[in-house]
Amino acid sequence: MTTRFAAVALLLAAAFADESCAADESDLHEPTVQQYFSALHDYVEGESPPTAQQIVRVRDVSPAAFDELVRHGTPFVVEDAGRGLPLVGRACEFYHERWPNGTMRAEYYDKANTGAEWQVFWDDVEHDNKMPLSNTLWATTARPARPRKDMSQHMMGEYGALSGPYIWHVKDQEPMATKRSVQQLWAPPYFLAGSTINAWESFESFEFWFSLAGGGTMAHADAYCEMTISIQLSGAKRWRLMMLPQIDNASEAFDTHDGNIYPTGRWRPEYEFVVRAGEAFVFPPGYMHETYVHPDDNPPGECTVATTFQFAAPHATRYLSTFYPRFAMSHLMHEERCPLQRWSSWATLRDGGSVRPQPAPAATAAAAADAAALMKAIDADGDGAASLDELRAYLKAAPTAKWARRGAWTGGDHHARAVSADDLAAMGSELFEAAVGNALAFHDADRDGSVSEAEKKTRDVKKGPHDCYCEVGFNCWQSKYLKPPAHGLQGTFEREFFTNTPGELALVWQLGENDKERLKQRMRKNEEAMAKLDVGVAAKRMDVSRLTSASVIGRH
Repeated sequence: MTTRFAAVALLLAAAFADESCAADESDLHEPTVQQYFSALHDYVEGESPPTAQQIVRVRDVSPAAFDELVRHGTPFVVEDAGRGLPLVGRACEFYHERWPNGTMRAEYYDKANTGAEWQVFWDDVEHDNKMPLSNTLWATTARPARPRKDMSQHMMGEYGALSGPYIWHVKDQEPMATKRSVQQLWAPPYFLAGSTINAWESFESFEFWFSLAGGGTMAHADAYCEMTISIQLSGAKRWRLMMLPQIDNASEAFDTHDGNIYPTGRWRPEYEFVVRAGEAFVFPPGYMHETYVHPDDNPPGECTVATTFQFAAPHATRYLSTFYPRFAMSHLMHEERCPLQRWSSWATLRDGGSVRPQPAPAATAAAAADAAALMKAIDADGDGAASLDELRAYLKAAPTAKWARRGAWTGGDHHARAVSADDLAAMGSELFEAAVGNALAFHDADRDGSVSEAEKKTRDVKKGPHDCYCEVGFNCWQSKYLKPPAHGLQGTFEREFFTNTPGELALVWQLGENDKERLKQRMRKNEEAMAKLDVGVAAKRMDVSRLTSASVIGRH
C-alpha cells in the first residue's frame, strides 16, 4: 500500500446516463429513521421544542429477543440489567477508597479554570489529562468543563454550565494488577453471561464514567464497530441521541468528536430518556449521543457511576446494511475503517481482498457474474434461494471464507483473563454462528430467513451515500501524499469498498503512482471533474455519460 492509491469505479454511469437523479424509492435510497424504526414513527425532525421519542424498554429479555433488537440496530434499555451485579449501588467513594492508585481522564479539562489542588497531570503514554482516584475532589466538587461553541444546544438548558466527567479506562490504561482487582467485582449482565465470547469481551473492554449532578458529555459519536452497552451503576443519567445525519457527499461530513455537531445545525435528537441505577442502554455504531446527570434526577452532591463496554455477537447487520452509505461517509470509515475491515465480508461472504476489482466497463458485468456464481455455490438444493443452513455449510467449507472461521483473538497485552482451550473453542463456535447470522441478516431484505434472486434484484447495491451520489460511487478517498483535514472531509485510501450484495462491490482498483508531483496533477484534474459533478448534483441533474472509471481517482 505504500505506492498504491485507491479509486472508486463508477459502476452505474451507463445505467444513469439519462442525467436524472435516482428517485426516492430507488434501490439505492436510504429510508428515513421514521420508516425504519417503529419507535420513531411520530418523530418530527427539526421542531422546536424537539419531538424526541422515548426509547424502547425491555425486561427479562430472552436471547432471541435480544438478538433481534441488536440485528435491527434498535437502541433500547434493559430495565433489569443490573440484577445480581456486585457493583450496582456502589457510589464514587467506593472506587476512590478501593483503588486509590488508579488514574482517570479528566474529560473537558479546562486548565485556565482548574487549580493545582485537582492534581491533573499530562500522561505522556496515553496523551491525556489524567487525575488520580486518590484525590477526593472529583467525587465531591464540580469541575467546570471547557466550553464549546453553541453549547446552548446541550440539554443542560437553564442550568447553564456543564461539569466535567471522568472516564476510567480500566480496560487498557491500568496496570494488569489493577484490572484484575476490578474484575473480581465486575460481571457481565445476564443477557450476555450465557455467551462465552460476549462474557469474555465485555469482561475485557469495560470502563467507568463518573459524574456529579450537573455533569455529562457533549454530543459525539463513538468510534466502535460493535454494539455498546452502558450500565448505570448508581444515580440516574439522561440521554439524547440521533443517528449520524444523512449527507449527500463527503464535503458535508463533520467532526463527530465532542460538541462539534452543535455549530453545524444538525443536532436534532431523535430520543430523550433517563437511565437509572440497574438499567442498561444498548446501542449500535453510528449514533451521536449526549448525556447529562440532571440535578432533578439525583440528590444534591451525588456522584454517579456507569460502566460502558462492547460485545462481539451479534452485530447490527440489518441496520448497517440499510444505512451503509452514511456510515461509509462517516468517522466509522475514515477513522476506524469499519466498513472495510469489519463489515465487508458480510457483503462479499469472502475474505477481504479475495475479490479482485476491475475497471469499468467490465466492472458491472464482472460483479453480476461473480454474484451469480456465488449464489450458485451456496444454493445447494437449487431452489433459487440461499437458506441459513446453506449459508452455514458454505461458510464452513469455502476456502475464501476463513473470516467466518477465524475464532477469537485473545492475545492482546491488555487482556487480563486467561482463556482455557474449552472456552476458546466455544468462542470460535459462537463467532462462526454469529458470522452466519450476520451475513444472512445483511442480505435478507424481506426478513424471510433466506436470500433469493428476486430479493437480490431489489437490493442491488449500495454505492452511497444516497440520491445522485449513489449513482457514481463514493469518490471520497484521499491520497496519502495530500494531507486531509482531521475528522471529516477526507477519508483514507483503501483497496476495496464492498456493497451489500453477495459478491458485488463498489469496485476499487490500484494505481501504481510513485511520482508525487504527477499524482498531485492527476488529483487536481479529478478535483475539477468532481467540482463539475457537484454543480450537477446541486441542481439535481448530472452528466455521468463522459465519466469513466479512470477519470476519478479520489476526492474529499
